[in-house]
Order: sequence, then C-alpha cells, then structure tokens
Amino acid sequence: MSALLSFTGLTVAVVAYYTFKHLYPTVPPGTHGTVGEGFSSGIFLWVLFALILGAPMGLAGYLARRHDFFGLLCRISVPLIAFFETNMRLRAEADGQGPVVIATWTTVQYASAAIVLALIGRTVWTSVRNRRAPESDDTYHAMSPNEHV
Repeated sequence: MSALLSFTGLTVAVVAYYTFKHLYPTVPPGTHGTVGEGFSSGIFLWVLFALILGAPMGLAGYLARRHDFFGLLCRISVPLIAFFETNMRLRAEADGQGPVVIATWTTVQYASAAIVLALIGRTVWTSVRNRRAPESDDTYHAMSPNEHV
C-alpha cells in the first residue's frame, strides 16, 4: 500500500506540475532559444520515474518503522539523497546561480547531514539503552492498588 500511495502521490504532483507549466509557460532568465520538452512526453517520463523510484521509496518509508539496522537505512535514505543531490548541484550549477539559491542548497545540505547524524545517534542510543534495560519477566505481574485477590 505504501508503494502504491507514493507512486500515486508523485504522479499527481507530476501531472499538476506539467499542467501548470503548460498553462503558464515561462523561459528562465538568461536562456535563449531553448526548446522545452512536450507536455505529454514530460508527464510520461516523470510518471515512469515516479513508478521506478517512488514506489521503492514509499516502501522504504513504511519499513523505516523497524528498530534495526535496516530500518535505520530506510530512515536515512531521503536525507542522504538530499545531501548528495545538493552536493552535486553545488559543484555543477553553483556558478550560474544567485546567492539565495546557493544559500538554500547549502542549508539543505547541512540540514540533511545533521538529520542523518541525529538519526544514527538516536538509533545507537536506543540500541544501547535497550541492551542495558533489564528484561521483563512475564510471570510476575504487580497488582495495582485497585485489584483484589
């Protein structure tokens, strides 16, 4: 269900984006004579990407509830993707961008790194704390003051 919902959400977002882009076309400042992709080809391509990448990410979001190493990998996948994507953008596209864009990408990069470290730290802390906690014995049941024998 999580894979289906993420694919559906991304598909709705893609269709809304390309519909808005088709209704209000603009050419970014500084570009001349560029040919944009067609309305239907853009939708088809990104819906295909939504199916290929969105469904596994939805499943990873569902599996992120696990309290093991695999759950940690699922939890840090999105911040890691954001970190590496902004890192690539800063290297490849920083020269043509303004200071606000650079500051935004840098902020996203640092925030992503902080989130990854926090999630790893929380998982390690929880793991250490759970190992130190005494195991509960189900044979003993303390009676509350309102229970009668």
